[in-house]
Amino acid sequence: MNASTAPSVTLAKLTRLASSAWFVGVACFACLASDSSAIAAPALTSADSALARLLPSVRSTLELRDGKLVGPAAGRLLQAAREARFVGLGEDHGIREVPAVAQALLAELSAAGFRHLAIEVSPFTAGRLAQLALAKEPESRLAAHFRDTLDLAPFYTLFEERALLGWWLGAAGGKAASLWGVDYEVFADRAMLRRLDELATSAAAHAVIARALSQAEAGVRANLAGDPSQLYLWNTPDADYEALRRAIAPARGSEADRVLEQMEISTRINRAYLEGRGYDSNLERSQLMKRNFMNYYRAAQAAGERAPRVFLKLGANHVQRGRTETQVHDLGSLVADLAEAEGGSSFTLLVVGGAGTEQAAFNIGKLHYDPVPNRTNEESWAVPFHAAALPTGWTLFDLRAVRSRIRGREFTGLSESARRVLYGYDAMLILGGSGASRDR
Repeated sequence: MNASTAPSVTLAKLTRLASSAWFVGVACFACLASDSSAIAAPALTSADSALARLLPSVRSTLELRDGKLVGPAAGRLLQAAREARFVGLGEDHGIREVPAVAQALLAELSAAGFRHLAIEVSPFTAGRLAQLALAKEPESRLAAHFRDTLDLAPFYTLFEERALLGWWLGAAGGKAASLWGVDYEVFADRAMLRRLDELATSAAAHAVIARALSQAEAGVRANLAGDPSQLYLWNTPDADYEALRRAIAPARGSEADRVLEQMEISTRINRAYLEGRGYDSNLERSQLMKRNFMNYYRAAQAAGERAPRVFLKLGANHVQRGRTETQVHDLGSLVADLAEAEGGSSFTLLVVGGAGTEQAAFNIGKLHYDPVPNRTNEESWAVPFHAAALPTGWTLFDLRAVRSRIRGREFTGLSESARRVLYGYDAMLILGGSGASRDR
């Protein structure tokens, strides 16, 4: 696709389209570099104050010591997770402590039969990451791959995230552990096209793929020059994909068919986002994540697991139960209902950074992460939680113990966003003193 056929989307416009809130629907863009000027935290409303007075009764401290979760909250947290079929960690992206929390939980849960880690990448990228993470010195191998190819996997270019993958697929689980990519694709267009070229069997197919690869390379150059609208997976016309399908003629269900389908769906999601149709983008993305999850789930059952146990590490919106801030019912609703329908339960932990800290934000024009102030505490829904958090260290709130007590006139004005947190997650962890993840 050439510049004349693409919508006019500059880096500045794309940054404005991406919400600065951590609840943003297209989570790969949640950490776009944005204005870092100070924003005053909203004042506590009377309903917020009532919630802030209630929360200390359900809070406790949690620490990470020598790779293990310890403290008054640790036992209850681990017990709730072990009893669940599915455990979701809904994260505020780009915080260095989050992968360590995930690793500590997985270390305990793997002994309880958890073998599958679902993450916020496409099935195609999950396969590539798994291969790289199984190599010697996986963190270094992943870093070199991202540096040399720019075939980026959002968030997993960060040091702590790479280390988590290497640990999970290596020492932690080895052949018994698996990685599920339940999301769409953003940056792996050239890798996908190269794989299609390897699978192609005709000169005509190779020629069409070569033209597509040339467009994809031009898209990366345009992005680095300030125009991300040219990235291949963001708004390549449907006609281009139709040409690829005609030339390759993949059998239904074949690897080539699956790769093309991932590219087509990802482009629709990205294109809708660029055009300002956020709801359409979020809806199709949530539907895709559910289908991808169920494909892996059924494959695990077909391989002999009657009731696969899965740990989901995703952006907070994706593991939340009920209608999310993006007005869709995301993957968290599916896994909660699936667990209950099969006689089990799910457990969801929301993890956010502390007040006055930093997180890594993705700079799409430079294709790397920069440290920026973490302002989750300035979101209106978060004010009562941060007001009730302990002054130092990590604070865990057991939200299950709050729900039946949110009644009466004093809670009438509690925001819908705060209610979504209270009912959409089972616990909330505020990482006081957290910091930004390290870029590649």
